[in-house]
Amino acid sequence: MKSAKGLWGAKWTENSWLAKMIKHDQLKKCSVLPPGQPIYKEFDVSLLYTLIRNLCSSFKPTQGWGTEPKTTDMQDGDDIERLRLFRNNYYGHADSTKLPDGDFENLWKELKSVIKRLQTKTWCKTNYEEELKKVENQRFTSRNLEMYKSYLEVTLRLWKQAEGKDDPEVSLRGSNEVLCGNKARFELEVKHADPTDYKVTWYKSKGKSKEQIETRDEKYIGSSDEQLIINVVCIEDEGYYEADLSRESNGNTLIVSNKIHLIPKGEKPHFEECKVTTGREGITIHYNYRVPEKLPKVQEIKWTKNGAQLDCGGDKYKGGGLNDKSFTITSPAEDDRGTYSCTVRNPVGSETKNFEFDVPKATIPTILTVCYGSETIFNPEVVSCPLPDGVRWQKSKFDENERFECIDINEAKYFGSCLDPESPKLVITKSTFEDMPYYRLLIWNKIGERYSNTTHLNVTGRAPHVSTGHEIKDIVKPWSLRLIGKVFVYDQSPTIDTFYWTKDGKKIKNLEGGDKYSEGSTEDPSLFIQNVNPHDVGTYRLTAINAVGSNESNIVLGK
Repeated sequence: MKSAKGLWGAKWTENSWLAKMIKHDQLKKCSVLPPGQPIYKEFDVSLLYTLIRNLCSSFKPTQGWGTEPKTTDMQDGDDIERLRLFRNNYYGHADSTKLPDGDFENLWKELKSVIKRLQTKTWCKTNYEEELKKVENQRFTSRNLEMYKSYLEVTLRLWKQAEGKDDPEVSLRGSNEVLCGNKARFELEVKHADPTDYKVTWYKSKGKSKEQIETRDEKYIGSSDEQLIINVVCIEDEGYYEADLSRESNGNTLIVSNKIHLIPKGEKPHFEECKVTTGREGITIHYNYRVPEKLPKVQEIKWTKNGAQLDCGGDKYKGGGLNDKSFTITSPAEDDRGTYSCTVRNPVGSETKNFEFDVPKATIPTILTVCYGSETIFNPEVVSCPLPDGVRWQKSKFDENERFECIDINEAKYFGSCLDPESPKLVITKSTFEDMPYYRLLIWNKIGERYSNTTHLNVTGRAPHVSTGHEIKDIVKPWSLRLIGKVFVYDQSPTIDTFYWTKDGKKIKNLEGGDKYSEGSTEDPSLFIQNVNPHDVGTYRLTAINAVGSNESNIVLGK
């Protein structure tokens, strides 16, 4: 450690959290109040490791405290873990001083690498890298070997006698990825101690929260001091799990295991294509949901109406179970309108599909204005779930709220109309003033019936305006005469269908005369009279006709 401020600042009471982690004699070495200082050379490896682990968060190893580092892990904390394991496996907890030459060479090489890395990052006066070289270059005779061997054996025996029982090594094992719905098992292994001497407490932490696990809960049935069992893993079980060992004797020792990050795996169910049909039994919802193969299966299905759970076991509702694939509302009526929800759940989560049932709704443009004689089409927008069963078109000549009568679309004037419930249409092939003014659509489904809004049909149009005059075309005999005709069509009126001239009540086309008369067009309906003579005296009339009716204008030619 670079400084002992953390150690001096610790509250060394017997009930403090740090004091519970070390032995009573170690506590005495640490609990020195300023300006006094602990004698650090009296700190053994076990004590130093405990202090570094709990006071120096920046040294946390890559794999976590208490876990053997990987060969690629090169943080300072990783090398501290390597020194701890070296001390425990080949000195503190060793049963023999014997070691094969090959194993010794590998261990010596690893120890040199660890010391070299740590030496460059410390301010220690002792150069341990040089000390190792001295030991490595030391000449050993067989006599030296026997002497040091005896020394190590005695030291090992004295160490164990002085230390009493070794601190237990705690290791937590188990899979960190478990499929939702399956069982998770974490096994606790305690070395160099009798596990029955300790009280085991299981914990789960997530973020800054750490909670004790009540192993008596149904979720953890089967758990003990040796193992933690999560019987049915769900997504909420994600977190870090650990075991704490404690005992009242020997300074209230507390030992914390490594943590295992449990990651529940799986996907929640997803609804695929759903549809609603109607029949004699009533309204049926056909549903289908999917969960990828080998992932948690759906364990529960629930139906609600407007948020209240439905009893699918009675006569009103049929089906709706995990294996039914359909849900039927029998004998539906207006009381059955509302939002029906199907929720399927597996250990990962749930998915909900909603179905809105109501009487159908049809909307028609409020006002429709057409020219007299033109085609009128009513195309309502229909919204209905379940689908509509039927429609009727209705008309009223008097009031938009009453005295409506059903329309027989088989009449010729309604050719092209249809009563398809999903796409109804009313066609008036040639609209007249008699077709005014009010229309609506009656539509119904299994839930009930409803009228659309009332639309006002406004038919516009007037007969054309006609005027006449005349001019002499030629002043040299034989004369030709032009009877001027003008036709005006009013706004929002149908166009001219035809026009004709008469003389004394007879159509010009029916008079003999060859090329004597020639008529113009609808744009200029004038009449030309060639070789004017006394026989052309009479009353001439221009008549123009459109869909609304006709108008006329007279001009009299005298002698």
